[in-house]
Amino acid sequence: MKRELIFHISTAAGIQLRTVQRLKQIGILTTSRSFRETPDGKRYLVLDIQGADVPDEMIWTQVAEVQGILGLVESDKLHIEPSKTDKTQKQATAEFAPESGDTAIRDRMLIFSLLSRYPRLDGRFNEILMAIPPENRRQRALELGAGFGGHLARQIKPKKTPTKLADSMTELLIPALAPMATLRLDGNTMTVSDNRIDLKGKGHLDETCDFLKGTISGLLRAYDLASLFVGNQCRNDSEGEHCLFLFASKPAA
Repeated sequence: MKRELIFHISTAAGIQLRTVQRLKQIGILTTSRSFRETPDGKRYLVLDIQGADVPDEMIWTQVAEVQGILGLVESDKLHIEPSKTDKTQKQATAEFAPESGDTAIRDRMLIFSLLSRYPRLDGRFNEILMAIPPENRRQRALELGAGFGGHLARQIKPKKTPTKLADSMTELLIPALAPMATLRLDGNTMTVSDNRIDLKGKGHLDETCDFLKGTISGLLRAYDLASLFVGNQCRNDSEGEHCLFLFASKPAA
């Protein structure tokens, strides 16, 4: 099997060797490699490969932990246009859409890459976020959080199936969220602070609260308890940087 792989990247330092080595572990050999950059500054690693016939999802799972890899771009999304710097020559420039491709496959790849870094998501989450158009980031953070929470629920494995808020807190939400942040409970309110999703020194992002909101929804939905979650608020002011989440005592009838 011979084909071309195109990875959207945030940095080029050492990324070729690490990616090639990871692919070799699943029977894929790299015959040539190069970098391409779009006029707006986006960078891509392009590999010509041969070897085992491996589906894209397995390829992404294998390379997702390589620092700087943002996504796997479908080859048919490659468009060749004349270079804007020299109109007298027909030089080619690659243009890609980071959020292109099959939505379900793309999101599974992103979610698995976050799960592979759990509980410290900061670097990977922000790499993903920066590849999304600003106007879509909050909604995408919510969607990715929901998928992340659903998969995380399978890893937590409560000792008993939660049926109300008290069970959900002790058996599901606290075990899942505590490794990622500092939690404080006050009645039916949970305060999440000092998280491992925001980049250190970069301030608290609304998208982080959106991701946590999605994660909580995904965790609860796995046990048909989504109605326990009734609202949230993101705070970034004199009272500190944290997210507030409000719950009902028992699921809706």
